[in-house]
Amino acid sequence: MADQDQNNPAATLPSYSVSQIAQTYHFNCDKLLRLTGQPKSTGASNTGASSTEASSTKANSTRASSTGTSSTETSSTGTSRTGTSSAGTSSTTVTPSKNSLADAHKARGERFEAVLKDSFRLLVDCTDIPAAEARNMLQQAQVGQTLYQLRCQVPQKFYTELGVEQSYKLRTFMPDFITIKADEDGGVKKVLFITDAKSSRATNVSHQVKFLIQTITLRPPQFQVATYAFLLGFITRDMRNIVIESLGGIYLPSSPSTPKTFRLDFLLPRIESFFRTQLPVVLAQSQPRWLYNTKCRGCEYVDKCRQEAYDTIGMVPYLSEAKVKGLEGVDTGEYRAGGRGGARQGEEIIQVSEDDDEEPISGGISDAYSPGTVRIRFIGRATASFPAETDHDLIITMSLDPLYTQPFGYAIALNKGSERIYSHAYNVPKDFMAPILAFTDLMREFVTALNSAFTQLATAQSRACLFVLTDADLQLMRDSLLRYVALDVAQPQLTSYAMRCLLSMFEDTQLLTTNLALPDLTSIPEQQHLRSFPRVVVIENAVKDNIALGVPGFYRLEDLFVWMVEPMLVSSNASLASNQLGDLRRALPHVDSGQIHERWISSPPRSSIDSLHSSRVSIASHILSAFRSLASRYCVSAGISLSTIFLFSPPPFAFPKTREFRSSYLSKLYFFKQYEAVTACDQIRHERFRGIGGDEGEDLGGVLMMFEGYDSIESPVLKKKSMVGKFKLVDGTRSPYVLEPTGMNDYILVEDSVEGALEAIHFPDILYCRTLRDLPATSVNIHSIDSERSTLILKGYFKRLHPIRDKPYRLYARYIDFNLDKVLIALAEIDERAGESLFLWGTELLGDATDQLRATALKLRDEFGMSPSQKEITAEVIKKRMQIIWGPPVRIVSISTVSFVLVPIDLAHLLPQGSGKTHFLALFLVWYLTHLRPSQPNNARPLFIGLTAYTRAAIGNLLDRVALVKESHPAAVFEIIKLVTETSGSSWQRGMTVCKAKDLKKKLKNEAVVVGGTVWDWYKVKQEWEEWEGCDIMIIDEGSQVG
Repeated sequence: MADQDQNNPAATLPSYSVSQIAQTYHFNCDKLLRLTGQPKSTGASNTGASSTEASSTKANSTRASSTGTSSTETSSTGTSRTGTSSAGTSSTTVTPSKNSLADAHKARGERFEAVLKDSFRLLVDCTDIPAAEARNMLQQAQVGQTLYQLRCQVPQKFYTELGVEQSYKLRTFMPDFITIKADEDGGVKKVLFITDAKSSRATNVSHQVKFLIQTITLRPPQFQVATYAFLLGFITRDMRNIVIESLGGIYLPSSPSTPKTFRLDFLLPRIESFFRTQLPVVLAQSQPRWLYNTKCRGCEYVDKCRQEAYDTIGMVPYLSEAKVKGLEGVDTGEYRAGGRGGARQGEEIIQVSEDDDEEPISGGISDAYSPGTVRIRFIGRATASFPAETDHDLIITMSLDPLYTQPFGYAIALNKGSERIYSHAYNVPKDFMAPILAFTDLMREFVTALNSAFTQLATAQSRACLFVLTDADLQLMRDSLLRYVALDVAQPQLTSYAMRCLLSMFEDTQLLTTNLALPDLTSIPEQQHLRSFPRVVVIENAVKDNIALGVPGFYRLEDLFVWMVEPMLVSSNASLASNQLGDLRRALPHVDSGQIHERWISSPPRSSIDSLHSSRVSIASHILSAFRSLASRYCVSAGISLSTIFLFSPPPFAFPKTREFRSSYLSKLYFFKQYEAVTACDQIRHERFRGIGGDEGEDLGGVLMMFEGYDSIESPVLKKKSMVGKFKLVDGTRSPYVLEPTGMNDYILVEDSVEGALEAIHFPDILYCRTLRDLPATSVNIHSIDSERSTLILKGYFKRLHPIRDKPYRLYARYIDFNLDKVLIALAEIDERAGESLFLWGTELLGDATDQLRATALKLRDEFGMSPSQKEITAEVIKKRMQIIWGPPVRIVSISTVSFVLVPIDLAHLLPQGSGKTHFLALFLVWYLTHLRPSQPNNARPLFIGLTAYTRAAIGNLLDRVALVKESHPAAVFEIIKLVTETSGSSWQRGMTVCKAKDLKKKLKNEAVVVGGTVWDWYKVKQEWEEWEGCDIMIIDEGSQVG
């Protein structure tokens, strides 16, 4: 979409396009709002020199000052960097940084928009129609037509009613598509359905709507469409028979035929508040609120703000808004507004940052900012994501072509220590061949090279890791391999190699974090080979966690080179190092991802792009060496072992053993169950890492207790005495767990020390998740709790630990899952049934006989108050007998709920916890029974719908929700029965009947019935009712927990 300048805007007022405001609103940066509204310079960029040169100038000037030579820090153009932020003056002319990647993203959007435009049957191209004709076009448009990029001018009454005439101006705006729909009530009104096209795969259309408007998640695409609706409301207010649709939509490449819809009525109050109050307040401030941090990557003003971030709170790298709010004793508003108070003020910010207890910030920043010197400090924070040692380092970089969202080049290097034993680089020139051919050509070379490197590692049984510079490199490699595996290529051997490399790198479970659709995988790693240590390490994350540099915001590649690589090579005093340094210095201004892309689009010789990728890999290799050198020096000075900082080493490399599946549906379920186990385990283990590598005396997590001595208890069943330990909670201890008596040895007990915490960290939970005895750690369960004395009675095997009276110990929960193997085995056995498999049957399309009925039922979803996302799910699940819909994974938090619905128009529905899954199942069930259920012949048994879940509480919750929805829909005629073990007490709960399994047959009276019971209840139904034909529909809630 392109917004145009309004005729003769007031020269003194900031001027905005809707698309600009949508992006700045997302970034939550007042300074960006101010800069965006200022006029742009058409002259040379104020960042004409590379940011690398600016960094080198900064570092060299500081080094000069440390030797007594006065030097003024310069900007990237060589001018002195002094004065206040230009964002405080509205008349300043600002030049944003040039960015070839941004241009490519824009070109991709225009290409997607052009393709989408051709898909509309009755499209009216309005691009050449002046804004003054917008009302006429809307008035004359016919139902069924779609107006493409209708240019609209913001009417004066918008400014008058909001009281912002002297605050800002909005440029003319052009919604991508306005579709004219008929009034669903049969009236004569025309309904304007507003949609926009977004080409990014990562665009997330949020449906999160809570009870309070303030909690709605509002993303740029939604903000943009909602703003169009808000502004069009002023234009159409006095136009008869024209209304704005209450839904808006976003067209995405993943579903170009159907827009992702969302509610506008919840968003419009937020939009009005922004334009009426928030934007004028920001523009009226003497200094804007801003924080320079990682969110500024890619911003067009990043170089400008980086220069101005020194001596503001943004000088602390990787500082988040949450951490800013946690600072105490600092006027953060002043610092975030860009105030410059000199070195003393900067030191105060850093000191408070480091002393903050709630949200600790990387220690050592103050040393890095010591006046008159350039210092780098290794922090010493323990980590499980960087290896203690490796035999080989495999380093890879890959560059993205944003226009076609695919890689255009890469480089691979395999090092053994300082020796380079294998290297390879390849790229496909711009416009050299069709995009899909370019992708397959590049991936063919990449997979071959990667498989060769992995084969060398497997042959040597090397304890190797794969290193990438950034998360973007990692995501691009993963998504490219996934896409290549999913393609129907003519070389199955390469596809097999690609799959093997993919699973070797990401250990299957990490693949679910991609935004891409999973391919139809049929080879899945065996569960026992799941690995707790990542094979791929992101260098930037490792450096961020343990290196303090005196640079603001975030670390760029040039920062790491200037602060880490240069000093290491200079200090080596070797001619080879000197030659390397010269080569790397010459390459450095050109090896950032954006710079490589800019060079690539200029169609240089193929070898020059390979050379840049190889240089980028070499710089990454030197950063790794410098990082390890700093870590070693830190450990020597601290008198500690390197293994206390880097907690794990990779196991010997081996290609994963896999299980072959006939059904891709079953393989994905197998896939998902393993992912669930690993994420649940990670959530439990997360507590053990608290305080490791921090200051002495920092809380090490878990439950802190003092050992009081042993006692003996007698088992009421076995009539035998056993020894237990008495532990008293230390005053002030807050348990991260709900402490209650258990009987599964689901805790491990260690000494209260760093060594004890490390023992807990090294405990392999996944390996022993089904084991209660003979563990490589002291395992216990809570026998009883004396809340008055704050005492825990622990029962277990204390021989390994030998607790000592009045000595402190820590209790950590461990991961236990007895169902994991059972579920995986069951899925494998189902797959072996081939033609008898329910899942293979479920992939078939339904017959056409019910098409008209389904179409009618879909129109009636509004009766049930379904959200746009629930409507989309409902439409999908009635296309096939069974569907699998994967919810987005949540980092650390376990995805512990999966629902399966097996019906004649079936659904296998997978959603993350907290996504309204139970409510959706209730809506779907009542909607189905009201509008879509098949008619039953006379004297036939009733339509039988069964529900089950892991616990009776979960079953009751789902039945209650079904009953609640049913109460609101009198047309839904069916009975609800809950299976119980005892019928004593009330027999009616919210209109449902309760009965035992053996009596179910007698209770079936109505045309349709919904019955809920445990798996054991259903087993008894089958045993007692021999002629029972089973359920017409079976819903398994929390299906992954049902063993």
